[in-house]
Amino acid sequence: AMPASLGAAVARSPLLDDRAPLAALFTTQLRVDAPPPVLTVSLRVLADGVGDAGGALPPGSKVRVRVRLTDAASGLPLRGQVALLVVDKAMLDVLPHPLGEPASGVAALR
Repeated sequence: AMPASLGAAVARSPLLDDRAPLAALFTTQLRVDAPPPVLTVSLRVLADGVGDAGGALPPGSKVRVRVRLTDAASGLPLRGQVALLVVDKAMLDVLPHPLGEPASGVAALR
């Protein structure tokens, strides 16, 4: 018996059993870019004779920088590479240079 929903004008194979279950399988490929892991970067600047240098230092000062990378979700320490840029604020006052998102520049190098 022909189902009423097909209509008489629809061609059918005589091998098709209208009562049998139908199955279909479709596949596609999706590209998913996983976001990079979120890191927490902490810096501690130690100046000779000053200890923890939280503010501005005079020109010619020698400093040590301690960098710590941790996983933002778990707080566990991570190994990695860090680029540190030091700029004289007076230079930026004369010739402003807007800083972009550093991660976008690093991602372009990969």
